[in-house]
Amino acid sequence: SKAKPIKPPALIRVLQETLPSDAIVLLDAGNCVGWASHYFVVDPPGQMHASLAMGPMGFAVGAVIGAKFAARDRVCLAVVGDGAFLMHGAEVSTAQAYKLGAIWVVLNDDDLHMVTQGMSILHPDARSPKVYDSLYGLGKPDLVKFSEGLGADAYGIDDPDQLAALMPTVLKGAARGRPQVIVARIDKKQVPPYYNPAYLPPHA
Repeated sequence: SKAKPIKPPALIRVLQETLPSDAIVLLDAGNCVGWASHYFVVDPPGQMHASLAMGPMGFAVGAVIGAKFAARDRVCLAVVGDGAFLMHGAEVSTAQAYKLGAIWVVLNDDDLHMVTQGMSILHPDARSPKVYDSLYGLGKPDLVKFSEGLGADAYGIDDPDQLAALMPTVLKGAARGRPQVIVARIDKKQVPPYYNPAYLPPHA
């Protein structure tokens, strides 16, 4: 798909096509895990790391900095949701202070959408089917300006072609030791693969 706003599988496709084969990808907790773990193809020497035992939001926001400290000659990229980025995004300033070209791709839907979708799908409210849609919003913060204020080169995108065109610039900036943040406006109507009815527990 080349639709606007960007569909998460299309975002992962472009990352797959534009990242070097030895990239280190860090996955945060939330819907980003569903999209990235389902659609990324990871072959050595490429790596993917997540923290699924506990599912801590914000894990990848900081972990990508640790990865870059350990592997300065490799592309280190985190795929995170906007909720997790809001929790720990100030760590971008750490990357800036140490001249680490870590890259964050932020899935921006202005919502804790794993919660919203999970409650709507697993625990629907028959009396008020849309009750969850307004409970977990994030207030529409400008994550591009936030990231720029912390010392990153930051970009907003909303379609796959924009991402494809931007990635060479991002990779060059990262190679120069500049933190890079891509805020990708995603389609909120898209449902991650783990909510496929075939995978869901039967309702009581």
